Amino acid sequence: MNNLPKGFREPHRALGVDNSSPVLVALSGGADSAALLHMMCVCRDSLNFRLYAAHINHNIRTDKYNNEALRDESFCKETCQRLGVELFVLDADIPKLAEQRGGSTETVAREVRYNFFAQIMREHGIKILLTAHNANDNLETQIFNLCRGCGVQGMVGIPQTRDFPEADGKIFRPLLNMTKSEIYGYCQENGVEYVTDSTNFEDEYTRNRIRSKIIPELDEIFGNPCAASARLSQSAAEDSDYILSEAQKIFELHGGKIPLAELNGLHISLRRRLCR
Repeated sequence: MNNLPKGFREPHRALGVDNSSPVLVALSGGADSAALLHMMCVCRDSLNFRLYAAHINHNIRTDKYNNEALRDESFCKETCQRLGVELFVLDADIPKLAEQRGGSTETVAREVRYNFFAQIMREHGIKILLTAHNANDNLETQIFNLCRGCGVQGMVGIPQTRDFPEADGKIFRPLLNMTKSEIYGYCQENGVEYVTDSTNFEDEYTRNRIRSKIIPELDEIFGNPCAASARLSQSAAEDSDYILSEAQKIFELHGGKIPLAELNGLHISLRRRLCR
């Protein structure tokens, strides 16, 4: 495990759980999740825990993209078989479901993914779900939230850990302190193969435009904006947690029913949290 990159955080140690606790990795087949799975195999060989992976074929990149969806599914199956990782696969027609539910493709895809993850975790007694979000993803999220007029909570970006009540577990992101270039470097140094999603290069999606146009400019102007993003996340999280804890004290003191006069006398930051 000493060969693992500096930015990687080992989940069991970070979450303070037993080293034998099983882990589920969300595996798309891209560089981030392929690198994460490889790193977790290194941890598994040292700590001896049960490692699982889950892949969802969204059936979005089909005919127009030479059926990349099926290619990704096959890649994940071959990779997990080679690494000795049990893989769960869900075949979901996301475009059809989005049409039926009247929601966006991205929103429905996310709902389907996390429902699938929760089901696997409940059935197999898994309490830890790992996703491969990285430092670049965090910066993209902060820029996206900023332009939507977010508050302090939006500047937290992507939390490294969050509760996953649907599975009675936790979601943890071991690569959140690693940049995309560092992940590519790890793949190259360790011979980690991965597939590339062609839609990442399209400007149809807001995040793709932020990724391809805005972040390179920020990097050119300031240098290493991901490091500044991480510092902002930490500072915003500390402030947000404090405001939330103070709001919770007031909420519990009044049993959830706060006199209007007292509510109006509080700081605007507390009023907003209490109303939420």
